[in-house]
Amino acid sequence: MQFRNRKIRVHLILNYTFLATLVLYISIHALISIISQLIQLTTRIPIQPTNDPNSCNGHPLLCERKYSDITHIGTHDAPFIGILPMENQNVDIPTQLDAGIRFLQAQTHINAFGKLSLCHTSCLMKDAGLLRDYLIVVKEWLDTHPFEVVTLLLTNGDNVPISHFATAFEESGIIPHAYIPPPTSSLDTKKDNDDK
Repeated sequence: MQFRNRKIRVHLILNYTFLATLVLYISIHALISIISQLIQLTTRIPIQPTNDPNSCNGHPLLCERKYSDITHIGTHDAPFIGILPMENQNVDIPTQLDAGIRFLQAQTHINAFGKLSLCHTSCLMKDAGLLRDYLIVVKEWLDTHPFEVVTLLLTNGDNVPISHFATAFEESGIIPHAYIPPPTSSLDTKKDNDDK
């Protein structure tokens, strides 16, 4: 096609150059994404809940690793389920755990009745129930998945005494599933380590 107007020809060349560059960029990005996913598929450890006594969180290789050497997939504000802005999850706790979630984070506050509840920012905004009841749900799941490890991160938004948490843990019956680290020795301070 011949164009008499040089401006139109330059404009078309620029448009085609931009389009070709865009197609090339998308193709390279797609190729990198495919290669990355193939690498992940060949190197990742599939994690599925199991009752195999030779398995730890779904895979025997995890039994040989220190806790600090394992990446745990988690849910932020795990108990706040729904579609509203203060509801961060779409499925309940057992479904999250069945999907492979092993780190559950939740906010705690004192509710209007003086009980330790799972509340998003404030119990007036979103109260997902008592901490004790949440722990019962986690305990029941752990009862049926004895070779799984679930980490709980509970915030203390109202700075309540730790005894409130201890009561909720005791009343829920989850204590037998809990790992309680040994007390630190006096040699664990920075000063003591420097003196060694």
